[in-house]
Amino acid sequence: MLLKNIFNINKIVSFLSIILLLSSMFVVFMQKEAKANYDSKFKDYPGYEELIKSLQEAHPNWEFEILETGLNWTDVIAAESTGNHGRNVVPVGWESKWKCYCGKKVDQGAWVCAASTAVAYYMDPRNSLNEEYIFQFEQLTYDPEIQTIEGVEQILKDCNYMQGNIKYYDSNKKEQTIDKTYIQVIMEAAKEYNISPYHIASRIRQEQGSGNGSVMIGGKYSGYEGLYNYYNIGAFGDNVIASGLKTARDRRLDKSRKGYKRWSRRNSKKLYFNRARYIIFTKI
Repeated sequence: MLLKNIFNINKIVSFLSIILLLSSMFVVFMQKEAKANYDSKFKDYPGYEELIKSLQEAHPNWEFEILETGLNWTDVIAAESTGNHGRNVVPVGWESKWKCYCGKKVDQGAWVCAASTAVAYYMDPRNSLNEEYIFQFEQLTYDPEIQTIEGVEQILKDCNYMQGNIKYYDSNKKEQTIDKTYIQVIMEAAKEYNISPYHIASRIRQEQGSGNGSVMIGGKYSGYEGLYNYYNIGAFGDNVIASGLKTARDRRLDKSRKGYKRWSRRNSKKLYFNRARYIIFTKI
């Protein structure tokens, strides 16, 4: 799943955060304790029922339902490809069938405009209804029954920069400490903004990796001291660090407790779709 621009989350992004919109319907799945079921309407959509049944048999605690979008397939594909060349891209080294005829390149030539057929492939949920890619359809609202602090700890266990109490450098390059752990603040933000703490943690890990993280969260970058951008929001162009930290400055994404919650609040707003249903598949 490599329709991506790694530093710009406003474009289609890979892994669990592909920015996609489907024309008439898409799938939402939730993990529950009770035996799962799936919407009987799946039989009305060719190719869906068999795939959903296969997943349900393997994971009986998963629930599936249809969520209508009211969008037109042809219009959406055009808007995400030929109508906006360069909006969605693929690696320049991919076969020509994945590339748009326009040949438009971005980010120093590493990525090239995606063909409409490539966009259509990734926008069709049937190509992702398997155990590897199903989680982009998971409902991402806050659910205290299944989303625990232990789960967040497990997601972030290899991220050294998310361990212990929050430590950061202020605009004067002085180290400060907040009497809260990173994980505690994630849980608070999840509850306040009705967004899965697992999603918050996964997004941070996806963008910053394991280990010690990137310069984007070091707090010492010249001219942008005391600023942090855990989601790489707005980070693109010739200097992704500067553009990302400028975005952090403009949106007050510092490493204070309020700054953490601003990250989560913005992420929850970007995930909002159809009366508080959240899934990665529709993230815009």
